[in-house]
Amino acid sequence: MSNKLFEKELQSEADRILNASDARGLTLRLIGAIAVRLHSESAKKELARDLTDLDFIGLGKERKEIENLFKELGYIADWSFNTLHPLRLRFKRKFEERYINVDIWLDAFEMCHRFDFTKRLHLDKPTLPVTDLLMTKLQIVQLTEKDLKDVFSLLLDHELCENNNNIECINVKYLQEICSKNWGIYKTFISNIAKIASMLENFSLRKEQKELLKLRLTQLEEGIEKAPKSISWRLRAIIGEKIRWYNMPENIRGQNLE
Repeated sequence: MSNKLFEKELQSEADRILNASDARGLTLRLIGAIAVRLHSESAKKELARDLTDLDFIGLGKERKEIENLFKELGYIADWSFNTLHPLRLRFKRKFEERYINVDIWLDAFEMCHRFDFTKRLHLDKPTLPVTDLLMTKLQIVQLTEKDLKDVFSLLLDHELCENNNNIECINVKYLQEICSKNWGIYKTFISNIAKIASMLENFSLRKEQKELLKLRLTQLEEGIEKAPKSISWRLRAIIGEKIRWYNMPENIRGQNLE
């Protein structure tokens, strides 16, 4: 089976799941590569990359209803994983000779860092807002080429702003608030911004695209740096890198967000 056929089925399944979720009044939002494609044209063109699975985030109070939804849609639950993780769910469904794998976070997204998205789920549909999608990538300590493409796509196709009411821009004010309270998140974000900027020349982008990305990465870094930091941030900064400031995904039995 070709990758193109499998990707078409993935996108079709995302629509089927979201439509069924809406019909039941559930709050389920796409994250990951398909969510990036829905917001960014460049993710379909020069920065296109393989789609491999489906990722969602929902509400913990709707866990039972979500489990019933996927059962009705013909998915098989990963019972051992689901039993061990009260705020995670995994399902799979066979499509020809491959499986469609579904990962669901409930309330909080947690890989290298933890973000409580319960108050963000109702801001956009059918995905998390673009700023939150960017955060799920910037928090990854070991970035892959796929992650870099997603970050580039989001930054190329969305302006930076400081407006909490505009969900179609990268909200620097929101990122400042997150980073100013947590030194660990700040450290990973700032380190990744520098790393991402240094990797630009490895990608076949037009000169003007690279210049725009450099500008927005610089503005993002400057915005995060200039924001006043909390007392807890300052205390953690004293310790610095002597203690690891992030989780490795395998420690929470997570996987790279595709």
